[in-house]
Amino acid sequence: MTATSMSKLDFALDIAARGLPVFPLKPNSEDSLIPNWRKVATTNPYEIRECWKLCPQANIGISTKGLLTIDIDEDCGPESIAKLKSIFAEHSAHPWQTLGCASICTREQKGKGAFMTYALPPGATVETAIDLLAPGISVFGSNDFVVGPGSTINDTRCEFVPGNAKIEPAPSWLLELCGVELPAESKPMDVVALKKPTPVAPTSAPVKTKLDWALEASQYIPVHPLRWYVDPGRRASQQERDAAVTAAKTPLLGDWPNLATQDPEQIRKWWAQWPDANIGGATNDFLVVDIDPRKGGDQTLEFLRLVEDFPETATTNTQGGGQHLLYVAPGGRPLKGGNDKLGQGIDVKAAGGYVLMPGSTIDGRAYTRADDRPMAFAPRWIVEACSVAKAKTSAASKRIVEEDDIAIELATKWMVDRAPVAEEGNRDNTAHSVAAGLYDYGVTYPTALELMLEWNDLKCSPPLDLEDIERVTGSGISSRENAIGCKHPLAPGFDAVEIAERVSAAAGIPTAVTGDAGAWENEPNAIFVDHLKPVDLPAGVLPELVEQFARDRARRLGVDAGAPAAALVTALGSLVPAGNRLQMRQLDTEWTVKPILWTAIIGPPGSNKSATINAAMGPVQKLQSAWRKSFAADEHKRKADETRRATAEKANKAKPESTDKVFEGEAEPAKPRFRQKIYNDATTEALAVALCENPEGLLYHADELAGWLAGMDAYRAKGGKDRAFWLQAKEGVTSPSTGNCRSVSASKTARSRSWAEFSPTRSRR
Repeated sequence: MTATSMSKLDFALDIAARGLPVFPLKPNSEDSLIPNWRKVATTNPYEIRECWKLCPQANIGISTKGLLTIDIDEDCGPESIAKLKSIFAEHSAHPWQTLGCASICTREQKGKGAFMTYALPPGATVETAIDLLAPGISVFGSNDFVVGPGSTINDTRCEFVPGNAKIEPAPSWLLELCGVELPAESKPMDVVALKKPTPVAPTSAPVKTKLDWALEASQYIPVHPLRWYVDPGRRASQQERDAAVTAAKTPLLGDWPNLATQDPEQIRKWWAQWPDANIGGATNDFLVVDIDPRKGGDQTLEFLRLVEDFPETATTNTQGGGQHLLYVAPGGRPLKGGNDKLGQGIDVKAAGGYVLMPGSTIDGRAYTRADDRPMAFAPRWIVEACSVAKAKTSAASKRIVEEDDIAIELATKWMVDRAPVAEEGNRDNTAHSVAAGLYDYGVTYPTALELMLEWNDLKCSPPLDLEDIERVTGSGISSRENAIGCKHPLAPGFDAVEIAERVSAAAGIPTAVTGDAGAWENEPNAIFVDHLKPVDLPAGVLPELVEQFARDRARRLGVDAGAPAAALVTALGSLVPAGNRLQMRQLDTEWTVKPILWTAIIGPPGSNKSATINAAMGPVQKLQSAWRKSFAADEHKRKADETRRATAEKANKAKPESTDKVFEGEAEPAKPRFRQKIYNDATTEALAVALCENPEGLLYHADELAGWLAGMDAYRAKGGKDRAFWLQAKEGVTSPSTGNCRSVSASKTARSRSWAEFSPTRSRR
C-alpha cells in the first residue's frame, strides 16, 4: 500500500504500530476532535478503528505522554540545523538515524518542518522548552501533542521520514540535555511490615531497569516475574494483539503464590534470567482496588466517594488509564476478591491474586506510581464487602438430591450464561466460585469436572492447568457452605404435582343450545377448545402508548405482542404508590386489593425473552438513574454545608453565641434519601431492608425462575425460609420481623422453558 492510497485510519494504525499513542484531530485542522484527548490517546488498534469509524477524515494527533519530542520548526535557519547535527555528532549519533518519525511539509511550502520522537523511561516527564537546542528547535512537554503523518492541513499532507520503523529509547545524554525528570529513587515507607523489609541496592544506571522496579516494589509487597509484551506485528489481528497483552501479564513461575518473595537475592536471580520480565505483586496480605474507566469504574468511584471513605494510599496508574489502590489487609480474616466487587468497573484483588506493579510495560505503555504515599490499612467497608466468613448450614457439603437430567441441564445453562469470567490474577478464586455454583444444582464430581473444563476453555483467560481444574472441582465439595443440590427444583420442600391437560378440561365444557332446559338466552358457545388460538393482544384493551410500544417491540424482536405488553404494564405498575388500593367491583367497597403484579415471560431458548424484558424496564431504569444523580448532588451539597458549619464553629469557638446567630433559622442539613426502584436477584433479607427504605414499592426482577422457586425452601441461616416473606409480599401485609408495612409492586420477570420443568432463565445459544 502506497502512502497516497492510505486512508487516515491506515496512517493512524501505522503510527500506533510504531509505539506512538494516537487520537483524532478535527479534519483539516490541528485542533483535537475530543476534549479529553489525553485519556483517549492509545495504541490499541480496536480503539483506533472505533474512533476513526466515527470520523474517517479526522487528522491524526500523537500524544507526547511518555515521549521526548524535538520539534524542528519549518522556519529555523541552516545554522540551527547545523547546531543540532553537531550536538548529535558529539555523542556519535546522527539525528536522522535515530529518528522515530518525522512530519515533513510538502513542496507547496517554502521550508520543511519535522519532529523527532524518542521513548522516555517509565515514569519520566519533561517540560516544554522553546528554542532549547537551537533557535527554532524546541522540546515538547509530556502533556502536549503533535500532528501526525497522514494528516492534511491546507491540502498538504505530513509524511514519515524514511528511517527506523519503530520508536527508539532516548539516550541518557539527550535526557540530561532536555531536562527530563526521572522518577524518584526508592523511599522507605512508614507502614506495618508484613515481611522483613530489604533495602534496594543502589544503581548507577540513569534509567531504571525492570530489576530496579522489582526491588523497589519488594519493599512493601512480595513480587514474582511475569512474562513481557511481544509485539505480534503490524498485520496481526485484534485477537492476536489481545492474546499478546494477556500473555504479558502471565506468571513465569507455576507456583508463584508460594514463591513470591521480598528477598533481594532471589529477585536478582529471577531478573538476571528474565531481564525484561514484568513485575507481579502477590496480594495475599493486601486488598487492591482495581478501577477500570473503560468499564465505567471512574463513574462508580465518583459515586462511592460521596458515601464511603477512601483513605489515601499507595496508588498505581495502569497502562490502560485506570488505577490500583493498594491497601494493607487485616490479619487473620479470610477475604475474597472478585470482578465488579465494589460496583461496575471496580474489581478487588485479594488472597490468591496478583497485580502488575510500577515499571511493568504493555505495548509501550507503562505502569507508574501515582504518588509516594505509603500503603494505608483497608477501610472497614471494603473489608466487609470482601469478607468470606459465612456460617455454614447444618447440611453443608451433604447431598440432598441425586443427579438427574434436570440437574445437568440447569448446571450447564448456568455455566454458559451466568458463571463469572476469570481474568489474570484472580483465576483461582473465580474457579472455586464456579465449582460451588455447579454443585448447587446437584451434579456429581464427573459432571462438574466436565463443565469446569468447558468453563476453563470459554471463560478463563489464560486457561488454568488440568491439575488446577481437578483440584478446584474436588474442593468444591469439601469446602461448601450449602447442601449439594440446594438449587435443584426437587430439593426437599418442593411437592411434585400432576397438571391435568387443558384439552380434556376444554372437551368437557358443554355447548349450550338455545331452547335447552336451563340454558341462558343467547348463551355463547365455549371458546376454550384446542383448535382455537386466543388473540395475542386484543386492540383497545391497553392505553394507546402501551399498545403502540408492545406492537413495535413485537415486530422488532419477533415475539408475540402480549409479551412486551405484559412486561411494560408490570414495570409501569411498580411506579404506582404501594399504599393505593383498587376497588374490584363498582358497588362493592369491601373488596379492595393492592396493585401488585406478578409476570412470568415463558418461551423456548432463543426467543428474545431477555430483550423483551430489558425493553420494558427501560423507563424505570431511566427514572432510577435520575434518582441516583439527584442523590449524588444532594449528598455533595450536604457535605459542603457540614464543612461550612464546621469551619464557622471553629472560627467562632470563643464566641458560641455568634455561631448560633450565623445559623439562626437554618436547619441542620439532613442526609438525603437514597431511592431505588429495581432490585435484581436480591435475597429476602436485602429486600426487607430495601422495602423499609422505599415504602412506595419496588420492581423485583428475578433472573431465574427455578432458582427463585428453589429459594422458597432453601437452607438459610437460623432455619429461615423465603416462602413466608413472598406470601406476605404478595398481599402487601405488615412484616412481623420489622413491624413496617412492605407493599411490593413486584415484576416477577423470570424466564424459563416451562413451569413444569423449572428450567433456568437463559438458554445455551
